[in-house]
Amino acid sequence: MSFSRGLLLALSALASTAGAARASDVFGDAAAPEQLWNEGEFTEGVAVRSDGLVFFSDILTDPAAHGRILVFDPATSRTRVFCHDSSKSNGLAFDSGDRLLACCGANGGMMALCEVTTDGQIRPLVQRFGSLRFNAPNDLLIHPNGSVYFSDPRYLGPEPLELSGMWVFRYNPGTGRTTLATTDIQKPNGIEVSPDGRTLYIADTNNGSFGLPGENPGKTGNMQLTAF
Repeated sequence: MSFSRGLLLALSALASTAGAARASDVFGDAAAPEQLWNEGEFTEGVAVRSDGLVFFSDILTDPAAHGRILVFDPATSRTRVFCHDSSKSNGLAFDSGDRLLACCGANGGMMALCEVTTDGQIRPLVQRFGSLRFNAPNDLLIHPNGSVYFSDPRYLGPEPLELSGMWVFRYNPGTGRTTLATTDIQKPNGIEVSPDGRTLYIADTNNGSFGLPGENPGKTGNMQLTAF
């Protein structure tokens, strides 16, 4: 998923806790976006910890820049850096034990599904499917059964592409095993799960480009929301 430079954290945090509620139950008639922070380059991946703190990624387009993870405190309205080198983290999610997981992309990033430790360090969980590097893990969700589903497109980065497609993967934290969830999406981006855990919603956002140096972008493909 993508956000503008000014991160609308108030609405994102509210929506993340809405569950299956109707839109009218979540946003009142007089609700309006409130800009809480606007000092980043490309903000992404809002995730709310159980104590209410709001974490998000700031992705820097310079391949030599590491990116960072910031945390916004609703009680003080202050934002601080939680991770100074996020290895181009994008999507973030907390598991049931408040462990923070991150999709770290390409363009100088780790290209891996990672854990962010409590002291703000990046630890890779899985970097390859078989012997091949991921394209650029983008977004993730943690299923009620503990499994981690993550999308793996490529929108930007000079690193060679090793996989033959852009797919959705499932990671089992108990075994460390990664399997293919679906190859039916052209270019998976944002991903979410229904409250009952039976349906994955995947944004298929095929802009026709891999963001490779000197690339001649192709025709735009699917731009749709799918249910898996």
